[in-house]
Amino acid sequence: MNINAKIRKDKKLLLQTKPPKQRAEADEVIQDRILTDPHFAACKSLCVFVPTEYEPALYRVIQTARERGAKVYAPKVCGDRLRFYLWDETTRWTTSGFGIAEPQGGEEATDADLILVPMVAYRGLDRLGHGKGYYDRFLANAKGYKMGVAYACQRADFEVLPHDQPMDKVITEEEICE
Repeated sequence: MNINAKIRKDKKLLLQTKPPKQRAEADEVIQDRILTDPHFAACKSLCVFVPTEYEPALYRVIQTARERGAKVYAPKVCGDRLRFYLWDETTRWTTSGFGIAEPQGGEEATDADLILVPMVAYRGLDRLGHGKGYYDRFLANAKGYKMGVAYACQRADFEVLPHDQPMDKVITEEEICE
């Protein structure tokens, strides 16, 4: 097993043991940091992940973005690509092959101002994803500000590969990497 595969496995196991109360408290700190970030304040369109039970929940960020008039988009895997579709009260949802809620379709994001990106692990501005490359392919051509979102316990040393896309900023409950 290579180092990145081992880190993915270890971090997923670690997140499964993180008590729900600690996750909820960390989620609040992470959201406060995003909500006070100048890139969030300026965004008119936001691409955001739909969290699994072990990723930071950003529902307050989503609600605040909508209240400020920003369009919010959620990801959908389409073949080997990741596309983002409008997430509002009319969005119809389906479950992906990975067991994650996805919008069925609708208005597609073109160039979002801010992209909130999930991570399995991070080191500074480097991100380790789930290993399928969906976000890396999407981010390679994205013009928006790329903000990685993780828990501090996800910090790790891993091998950065040529196709890996760095973040502009990483936010956890304990640190902000820029």
